[in-house]
Amino acid sequence: MYEFLVGFPPYYTENIKELYNSIRSARLQVPKYISKEAKDLLNQLLNKKPEKRITLDLVKKHEFFKGLDWDKLLKKEIKPPIILSNDGGEAE
Repeated sequence: MYEFLVGFPPYYTENIKELYNSIRSARLQVPKYISKEAKDLLNQLLNKKPEKRITLDLVKKHEFFKGLDWDKLLKKEIKPPIILSNDGGEAE
């Protein structure tokens, strides 16, 4: 989700030891343009302590997803906000 919202992974380096160390101990950096709801959700999803991470039930109730009907989503009854064409552009 972080990569989807921000455009790159939360931690990245080609040095695998450094990458693992960052995942384990580096502070999560969330750009200022990310909404407070999204930032809160990312922080809960990427909590360093697995036992403190947000559960799926709480993710579905999180303010970031306010107004989303999960049942309609599951049934594919929600129209996507953007539909891409085969060439990668927006379809009309």
